Amino acid sequence: MLHEQRQSILDQDNKATGFNVGINAGASAGQTVFHVHVHLIPRRDGDVADPRGGVRGVIWRM
Repeated sequence: MLHEQRQSILDQDNKATGFNVGINAGASAGQTVFHVHVHLIPRRDGDVADPRGGVRGVIWRM
């Protein structure tokens, strides 16, 4: 499923150069609705100053 969605995003956005995958599993991890929910987040070179730390840095205001 992720592979297909990744390809769909790349077909529409040729500037995406990487992806983060985020899953909150369990209340202590921040899950509030208990079903499978996966975030596939396209990333672009230079979208943040330092991409280390992965998904934690995706929402730059946080």
